[in-house]
Amino acid sequence: MSTSGSSAGIAEAQAAKPGPYTPTAQVPRVWFMDTSSLLTMAVHPDIEAAILAEMIDDRVVVIDIVADELAGCAKQSTTQLLATNALARMPAAWTPLETTKFVQLADVKRIQTDVADGRVLSDDHQHWAESVIIALCERSVKNQSSQQKMFLSEDYDARRVANTVAMLTALSIHRALYERVKGGRMTAADAAHLCAIVYQAQRGPEITADDFTKPISKGLKRVGMP
Repeated sequence: MSTSGSSAGIAEAQAAKPGPYTPTAQVPRVWFMDTSSLLTMAVHPDIEAAILAEMIDDRVVVIDIVADELAGCAKQSTTQLLATNALARMPAAWTPLETTKFVQLADVKRIQTDVADGRVLSDDHQHWAESVIIALCERSVKNQSSQQKMFLSEDYDARRVANTVAMLTALSIHRALYERVKGGRMTAADAAHLCAIVYQAQRGPEITADDFTKPISKGLKRVGMP
């Protein structure tokens, strides 16, 4: 499902507003990556470097379904180059996770339906990886974990659902760059330059430096290319 948007409309309220966002090495977090975010990071090394810098020394988890999806994307002509780059450049310190024993099928299907938001699924696997990640984070809350979880995804509706889960903050690549600008860890011009690269790769909308100097806008809400 495409979630591309426009850079206009600064004043519109966010329907998928992330929760508390505190990037600091003193508060370790766990990041979950979906396939779409890994493909966008693979567009250019500078995009990857900016996102890795935002993760600091946090733990990063790549679930089995995302790994399988990437392998499948590497066999498709439209995503072969990006997927191959993503697989080749994946940091060795990232944690692979077999998810079968940690989530219930009924929970994943419930979340998948919520993410679909009334639309007919193109196949049984649509939104599956994102739904499993959200189910894992729900389970963590039920187990009374107080660790902050971060979910990097280019799927707007997956982020919308994820941001209803306690201790879970879902971000797009563009939103992560926005947070870096807001926190003084990157200039608006540098963030806009990276977004221009994403736009040229047809994985996001046109975003200007001005968009990064104002309150989060509609243009940075529905962004990305699952």
